[in-house]
Amino acid sequence: MPGAACFALVLGLALGAAPGAQVKHTITITDPDARLAKIDREYLVSTPYATGGGGGGPRSNNKTYPLLVYLHGQYGHASGGAAFGQLGASEEFITVAPQGIGDGSFLGLDTTWSVRAEGRTDVCERLAAQAVMSSCRAVGRVSKCNWATCYDDVHFFAALLASVVSAYPVDASRVFLAGCSNGAMLAEYLQTQLPPGTVAAVVPWYGAFLAHYVDTREQQRALRGATLLALHGAKDELIPPAGGVDKKDKYAYVSENVTVARWAAANGCSPEPTALRTPYQARSAGKAMEHTCVEHGGCEVPGVRVAYCSFPRQAHGFWPSFGEELTWWFLTGSVPATAVA
Repeated sequence: MPGAACFALVLGLALGAAPGAQVKHTITITDPDARLAKIDREYLVSTPYATGGGGGGPRSNNKTYPLLVYLHGQYGHASGGAAFGQLGASEEFITVAPQGIGDGSFLGLDTTWSVRAEGRTDVCERLAAQAVMSSCRAVGRVSKCNWATCYDDVHFFAALLASVVSAYPVDASRVFLAGCSNGAMLAEYLQTQLPPGTVAAVVPWYGAFLAHYVDTREQQRALRGATLLALHGAKDELIPPAGGVDKKDKYAYVSENVTVARWAAANGCSPEPTALRTPYQARSAGKAMEHTCVEHGGCEVPGVRVAYCSFPRQAHGFWPSFGEELTWWFLTGSVPATAVA
């Protein structure tokens, strides 16, 4: 199953009064495919300031905040972004955690994100579909490679982002995507589908492009203009970092090394990576959270960085205690005071 849920701190929802609290919102989406009905999509917002009842925020001082969008894994929930919300309260960024959907699955629990693999036959070596959502039957996108919804999640994200930017004091030049597993797959895919400049950085944990998703020059050019920090467990067999077909579900992936190299090339970075030290390595040596990182430096696109961190002891979905802090440190160069190793 591409993108099983990652292990992350999950906090209860709040009414929106306290900084960092998750506040639920709903947006009605009209899918581009007229065969699909309008659908209400949920998302959670956390702000670094107190809100009265889930509204936007103070604009009198004209201050704006970076926006971090967290995309949960398959079977996951938006509440998994709670720790990012708490970190945002101290580091001053807004967090949005959208909710994936599993239309037609049991109680809707098979929450997924679509990267438009549904109906394709070249991204897996399965004999039969893992799951076929009701939306996919409605639009006739059914094949052996199905697992996710057929509602257009790129369209949903664009509508969601426009709504959040209009309601909250967001610095639209600092929109960051972080995701885990299936959410990481969507985060990377969004970079190739949205208008250039929409996203400033992508941080995929345990994700990968499906095979053939970054083959063409046009696909690779779409990687230009955004920072990348890819993070993966070396023992991951569900979405293998070495690429190829996974042993369990038989989906085909692009390797992390290929993705990172192509991202670096698209941004004019050095083809040869050098070691990257993080603030958490010394305290993680010999432990479960041990990690090694490399970075392709000298990027010609101003402000862009391209790096890859591997957790040699970890399989799919492991989330270190400093996962949120490591993400924010790379995006901003700031070491949060709340960092835990």
